[in-house]
Amino acid sequence: MSKLERAEGGIWIFFCPGCKEDHYFDSRWTFDGNVDAPTFSPSLKCGPSWRMPPGWDWEKAKAEGKAENDPATGRLLGAIEWTCHLFLRAGQIQFLDDCTHELRGKTVPMEDL
Repeated sequence: MSKLERAEGGIWIFFCPGCKEDHYFDSRWTFDGNVDAPTFSPSLKCGPSWRMPPGWDWEKAKAEGKAENDPATGRLLGAIEWTCHLFLRAGQIQFLDDCTHELRGKTVPMEDL
């Protein structure tokens, strides 16, 4: 398994364990060329945006009557503001303090895709 995958257009994809989804770097970032323990610069920031919490189940929410839009905002009830901000250095993901997930302020090794 690989921790980093190259996609069309020079995009580099990796799995973010904080967001529980893939993130990517493109040509706007510098890359040291090390696919085993990559470093990209500068930091990567996703969000802020509105999304459902990790593990949210659309079918379960529909069955419980919780898959409705908030009349005031138009967003789904239960949506949370989400930000992921990180440095990827030498194969370690350093999550910055403005992240809104449970890995905020922590550094963890990259996971396999």
